[in-house]
Amino acid sequence: PAGAATASAAPQTAVALAGSAPPSTDSGAAAGRIDIKATADCWVQIRAPDQPIVFSRVLKTGETYRVPARSGLVLRTGNAGALTIAVDGKQVPAIGPLGALRRNVVLEPAALTGGTAVQG
Repeated sequence: PAGAATASAAPQTAVALAGSAPPSTDSGAAAGRIDIKATADCWVQIRAPDQPIVFSRVLKTGETYRVPARSGLVLRTGNAGALTIAVDGKQVPAIGPLGALRRNVVLEPAALTGGTAVQG
């Protein structure tokens, strides 16, 4: 039984990077949980409605960022095709092809699932 305690620290996937969105067990399903996954290294920036940066860095291939449950957030990225976005675990329409710059992608569940999130 000497090694039994070491197995309890199971590896954890990057659900919230840089401490931006603490893991939550509350019933936030009404807002819709938005996850952004990088299929290739990709710069991502998320801003609040009044423009302060909520998150800004390069997501490495395979990393996932859980968007905080706040309204009015907007995504900017330098490679739209390198991102897959899911709302409540279901993939939504792509926000653009590989290499496409996107400046105003509305991070609202209804807009993402309806394919109307890209504003510019």
